[in-house]
Amino acid sequence: MKPLFLVLTALLTYSASAQALDVVTSIKPLQLLTQDLIAADDRVTLLLPTTASPHDYQMRPSDMRKLQQADLFLWIGPQMERFLTRPLASAVAPHKRLALLDTPELSLRYGGHQHDDHEAQGHEAQGHEVQDPDEQGHHEPHHHEKSHSEQAVENAATQDPASLDPHIWLSPSNAAKMARHISAALQRLNPSQTEHYQQNLARFLVRLQQADAAIQANIEPLRGQGYVVFHDAFGYFEQHVGLAHLAAFTPSPERRPGAQQIDRIRQVLQSHRATCLFTEPQFKSPLIRTVTQDLTVTQVELDPMAGGIAVVDGYTALLADLGQRFGQCLQPPGH
Repeated sequence: MKPLFLVLTALLTYSASAQALDVVTSIKPLQLLTQDLIAADDRVTLLLPTTASPHDYQMRPSDMRKLQQADLFLWIGPQMERFLTRPLASAVAPHKRLALLDTPELSLRYGGHQHDDHEAQGHEAQGHEVQDPDEQGHHEPHHHEKSHSEQAVENAATQDPASLDPHIWLSPSNAAKMARHISAALQRLNPSQTEHYQQNLARFLVRLQQADAAIQANIEPLRGQGYVVFHDAFGYFEQHVGLAHLAAFTPSPERRPGAQQIDRIRQVLQSHRATCLFTEPQFKSPLIRTVTQDLTVTQVELDPMAGGIAVVDGYTALLADLGQRFGQCLQPPGH
């Protein structure tokens, strides 16, 4: 009987240590990033529908159950998903939740993206990126030197927490750091799968570097082309590839643009300084139709929430999709 008892004990111990993790992410870009890092038996599910905006989402009872059952919950942080602050405090233990804005050594933008409950100065600024001091020490995507306009914005912007841009997943450099942070959490929660987590992280970083190199090559001839965005959501990606929009309808979806800003955008389009306008599927604003009336303007939809991207190898597919859409919109006439 004793050998049988030892065998059963060993099996139960192995089963407990090798238990698959149930990971829940607030938004789809985090699901795409995490899917590439998990072990084979782990599962990643999504909290918000891809058509919803994390700026104004309303929790449902089924969402609360997902939080309560999660082994690990990943979100950007209260600067992005404010609606989650109270539910997380009661539904998810601190060691089971990870705010990705707490990732060490992230490069952050300030000055461009605000919410209604924070009034900040210079709300039309694009913000700036704080350079990562260890950037050169990793095999991660690189940054370009700042243009004169970017440098001017950097000098003018303040690192006011109220104006932090939370769209950190749109920076490939940040994504590499976030992937390391997520992988460390997976290894802590399920140490029996450490080797698999480490192997998946290494493969992801290689694919990320390859995708970044391809995007940089495609975007390079298009730098200097003028364009307008609906809201200031793409600054991390723009700065990484050396682009800069001329104007945004609004710094944040909760803030309706004023008449002066609308007039400014129409003037930019009329003068052909910008011939391209990026819209977003989460925000169907009649202002876009009003501003572009009687004007020849290329319109291309950008989705920072990755609604149409398949989950497998999804994060690098999201980057490639953004690069392709920027290229489509910014291609000079006649090309």
